[in-house]
Amino acid sequence: MENSALEKYCRENGAFAAKVIPVKEIEFDSSFRKYCEENLCGQYGKNYACPPYAGTPEELKERAENFRQAVVFQTVTPLKGGMTQENFQAAKRQNNRVGDAVREKLAREKIKILHARAGQCDYCEECGMVTGSPCTYPPKGQISLSAFCIDVAVLAETCGMKFQNGENTLTYFGVIFF
Repeated sequence: MENSALEKYCRENGAFAAKVIPVKEIEFDSSFRKYCEENLCGQYGKNYACPPYAGTPEELKERAENFRQAVVFQTVTPLKGGMTQENFQAAKRQNNRVGDAVREKLAREKIKILHARAGQCDYCEECGMVTGSPCTYPPKGQISLSAFCIDVAVLAETCGMKFQNGENTLTYFGVIFF
């Protein structure tokens, strides 16, 4: 698939912007892991796709660097009713729907990928990590973008995108390495 066609496909599936870049242009910063360890999202140690189970920053960087390119996409969701948990979750779901569509298209084309998504994997109501069960959807489960320790502000700049898109909006990013 041509890069411009992949970027267009992202936009056709709900992305505000998309850009294919070489993986070597992505900045990884292991010091960002502390944000996961602070557990502000409540998923640290409770989700197979989140730290510490998703891998160390070094392991995840190495996995990402096994790919040549990445499509970076962003969604911008207007907020109705302010900064509520419901709005955050709806905006995250919109971003992950874009990632799911792109991931499925690349899979149909037999292209190997690694998906770094907005937030934790939430295919199951409760992750098997909590119940001591194996992952129910290993091919689908993706690792949070935060776990990769990617500086998203720098990534946005690298891709010519805005990190924030104005008041009363939520901007989320996703990356699919291929």
